[in-house]
Amino acid sequence: PTQGIIQPTQGLIQPTQGLIQPTQGLLQPTQGLIQPTQGLIQPTQGIIQPGSCARKVSKKAMKLKTAIRLLQILAIASLISPGLGPGLSQTFKCSGPMEGRYVNVYIPRREYLTLCEVEVNGEEADDGNVALRKEATQSDTAYGGPASLAVDGNRSPVYGQKSCTHTSNRANPWWRVDLLKPHRIFSVTITNRKDCCASRINGAQIRIGNSLENNGNNNPLCSTVPSIGPGLSQTFKCSGPMEGRYVNVYIPRREYLTLCEVEVNGEEADDGNVALRKEATQSDTAYGGPASLAVDGNRSPVYGQKSCTHTSNRANPWWRVDLLKPHRIFSVTITNRKDCCASRINGAQIRIGNSLENNGNNNPLRRRPVLRGNRCRICFANEVNQMRIMEVQYLGVWF
Repeated sequence: PTQGIIQPTQGLIQPTQGLIQPTQGLLQPTQGLIQPTQGLIQPTQGIIQPGSCARKVSKKAMKLKTAIRLLQILAIASLISPGLGPGLSQTFKCSGPMEGRYVNVYIPRREYLTLCEVEVNGEEADDGNVALRKEATQSDTAYGGPASLAVDGNRSPVYGQKSCTHTSNRANPWWRVDLLKPHRIFSVTITNRKDCCASRINGAQIRIGNSLENNGNNNPLCSTVPSIGPGLSQTFKCSGPMEGRYVNVYIPRREYLTLCEVEVNGEEADDGNVALRKEATQSDTAYGGPASLAVDGNRSPVYGQKSCTHTSNRANPWWRVDLLKPHRIFSVTITNRKDCCASRINGAQIRIGNSLENNGNNNPLRRRPVLRGNRCRICFANEVNQMRIMEVQYLGVWF
């Protein structure tokens, strides 16, 4: 392709001295690159410099400027697919868990924004010891060491201080804590006994799940304990988040099992719409479409059914919901308007963070393992747009 086609190379836009230069009025890509040659279109200033073909490509160049911005965004954040059809719902996964109180959707061009529903999938981001003082049990009890001593918040490794559990010497001893409801678990920290017998814990298995088959010892394996030094606390990370109500420590041989403390790092696995009926706001309201209609639980994609938000045609319109406290968010599902203008959502950005600077539109868009915030925001940038939102739902949980 040579006639006005942009061909990327390795998905990168490689400018020369910040310029995108057309040759003979054509944008000539090589394996995906926008290659500057003689050109004179400077997207950083939005100015078309004089040159042999500048006039011919001026309109295309301005469109290209917007396209470049969208490609930059696509490289660092989830972008609303141009294929989101009229009245359809589509889920956009974050590259990794993102934590935040505010979530934005932002379109960097002149456009209307219409959202019939936005659902945010996530959970309460406690990252605390969810096992503390929960109900614990074990295969049997010996030497005055009940199961509850491993979740009493006391890490003392000296058995005589009444802070450690103890079973008899038996085949396959086990200990289990009931978290009362399913949690998403990231790691388990075990404190070993100091005054005696530190090697007994060697080879213990940490199992997590929702089943009580074989007393919970058949649940999926999180990690195996190779060894823990006398009196030390060691954290064992699961290969990825594991969901379960029960956490077991199990030794698959004849042995005593002694635990001086077991701490479970995780959070409740709610995965609900955390935006439902939360406080929402937007840049302005037009045509009887207040911000609250995007979080009323109604996915109807027909504007006349009073289920969609609407802004006026203005520069950088935005919509935002306040989740009241930070949540860990995994994905956002948006339902598009059906009766009109489905393409308006194309290229929208979803932003998540804790800041209200620039009405939340400056919250992070870059990739990070975790992005924290408590507001969800949907906006268009750098152009005049009307924004219509049918429904916004955030599936998540509190910190």
